[in-house]
Amino acid sequence: MSQENNINWEALAAISTFLAVFVALGLAVFQHFYQNRVRLRVHLATQGRYSDEKKAIIVISNIGLVSETITRLLIKTSQKETIELQQDLKLPQTLGPHDVIHLDCPYLAHNLKDVLEIHAEDSRGIRWECNKDSIKNAMKIYNNFIGKRFVYPSMGDKPNENDIS
Repeated sequence: MSQENNINWEALAAISTFLAVFVALGLAVFQHFYQNRVRLRVHLATQGRYSDEKKAIIVISNIGLVSETITRLLIKTSQKETIELQQDLKLPQTLGPHDVIHLDCPYLAHNLKDVLEIHAEDSRGIRWECNKDSIKNAMKIYNNFIGKRFVYPSMGDKPNENDIS
């Protein structure tokens, strides 16, 4: 009777050790693939809806597990030329894990219509591409809102000439 209910503790210990090693190796591989990650976005800011003044800000976020040093920013234009942005950007900059930097980019504010791609290059030579949706949203703001006044259609209310106010 005692042999039928016996649990083989050595086999259970071997299986749990194997599973612990498997999980640890899986986490190490997962962290290796996601240790270096940088996200770029473009934001277009104005001083009001009707203002012609605009400011382009490039937001660089380190969403990885190790520090990254951003050495330069590159813009690919619609004429297929690559322009390196260096003026007033204070590069290179090192971002720790989960750090964010905001770079004011006057060139981008004035030449946004010609921009196809934006890349940030790190110290290892890896280029991180800007989020395409953020460029599209900045272009949408630029085309639809900056410097344009909206004329709202009449709601059918006509002033009464007989009323004296």
